[in-house]
Amino acid sequence: MGDRAHSERCDIPGVKLLEIIGRGSHSLVYRGTREGRTYAVKIQRPEVADATGEAALRFRREASILACLRHPGLPAILDLGEVDGRPYIVQEFVSGRTLTEVIADSPLAEASIVAIGKRLAGALAEVHKRGMVHCDVKPDNILIDDSGGARLIDFGFAVRASASYERESVVGTLLYSAPEQSGMLKRPLDGRSDLYSLGVVLYECATGMPPFSHEEAGELVRQHAVVPPQSVRRTNPMLSPALAAIIDKLLAKDPDDRYPVSYT
Repeated sequence: MGDRAHSERCDIPGVKLLEIIGRGSHSLVYRGTREGRTYAVKIQRPEVADATGEAALRFRREASILACLRHPGLPAILDLGEVDGRPYIVQEFVSGRTLTEVIADSPLAEASIVAIGKRLAGALAEVHKRGMVHCDVKPDNILIDDSGGARLIDFGFAVRASASYERESVVGTLLYSAPEQSGMLKRPLDGRSDLYSLGVVLYECATGMPPFSHEEAGELVRQHAVVPPQSVRRTNPMLSPALAAIIDKLLAKDPDDRYPVSYT
């Protein structure tokens, strides 16, 4: 391992860090072992470890949220801590690929789309019961394990559900963001925003492409807000009308027209 990679490491008691398996703008993910078992170890990058700004807050927010959640569609958290001013998360290691990698090969069969949708909807329901919104549901943040099960990861953008639209816009990834998440629609940000993003993901699973795409951020935001998506069955006629109707409902512009969300 080179000098740079060595400088990015830190000594976590009882954990042996092996290779880096993921890099984000604010964190690194290692494959690590403890007492003979393999884990994924997420550590804040050293250059932002002493910061008191948004990067540090995002990491600690993710750790605190995941520590409270238990669902097959979410990674299990084994340990939380901080070393040399750098917070870390030791979590279940999931062997598999991101959904981005999976759908790069070809659109998925309906049975796989349904299984992924059910698992992610259940995971999001657990998040929403805690009064939180993930805010960055996208294929890069969905792991498909070796048995085909889906896991939702990366809660760095998660926020508390809002009862008012009098707030700054919260943006995860514009390609998958609901109109109210980008601020184009003056509606509260709540769990229904995640359901819209789930609809975009399932649309892409079925067709190989998201419903909206544009190089200009402003135009992409406008499309999410006012342009009807092309029928998913026009691109994939083999998709059942029932699944197409579910995706259409998830992609409704008005949150009131999507599925309701329970907070109890």
